[in-house]
Amino acid sequence: MVRLNAGPSGMFSVAGDSMIFVDKRGERAVNEKLNYNELAQKFFQWDGAKVEYPYLVLISIWDQRTQDNSASSEYGRLPVPPGTDDRHVIRGANLAELAADINQRLAKYASYIGGMRLAQDFVPKLTATINRFNELAKNGKDVDFNRGERGVELLFNGSVKEEPGRKNPTMWPISDQGPYYAALVTGGTLDTKGGPKTSPDGQVLDTRDKPIPGLYGVGNCVASASGRAYWAGGSTLGPIIAFAYRAAQTANKEPAKS
Repeated sequence: MVRLNAGPSGMFSVAGDSMIFVDKRGERAVNEKLNYNELAQKFFQWDGAKVEYPYLVLISIWDQRTQDNSASSEYGRLPVPPGTDDRHVIRGANLAELAADINQRLAKYASYIGGMRLAQDFVPKLTATINRFNELAKNGKDVDFNRGERGVELLFNGSVKEEPGRKNPTMWPISDQGPYYAALVTGGTLDTKGGPKTSPDGQVLDTRDKPIPGLYGVGNCVASASGRAYWAGGSTLGPIIAFAYRAAQTANKEPAKS
């Protein structure tokens, strides 16, 4: 997430139900409630035909409802409460004003984001996107991106205002009245979750999948036991303990070297 006159601010998830992510065209591009392991992949999706990363920076947009009910000072949350460091938050009395302020922020960071600017028809496209999202929210089923269909996504929903008639706990229609809020969001690196391939005993393997004598690795410095999947927060700890034990047992059996 890019912040004005400051360094990046990390987050794990975006709380709230009346909020969406849109691209520079004003269109939704992803299920906003994906866990961070999966959501981060979207930012680095390459479009060879257009020779660009079209989703390198996405724009989180939310209304006063989400600001009032889902702002949290908990580490890694967006939006944040008034009075906290919220320099990354962009505000607009209406969608046109919000878009103008977003473009100003994009211009400030142009050299870092490939000169990205909003499309000329961003506001009408965003309006259509919000109307579409609101229709889906009222029906309780996100047929575009399947938001809220997996239990794990509720972990990334944060606090929401309970309302009668709700059909999807992660979705609520975005208000047709301002003010509106926005923030620029991109991917970051928390840890590698990748690296050399290892055997079940923690032995680092060569290009022929043969153990390299005396070389071991466990944890986030080697390829994850879960592959591309996401188990849960803190799920690196169990495999580290288990594979460290196996690696130590195997290393202990190696002949001593003079």
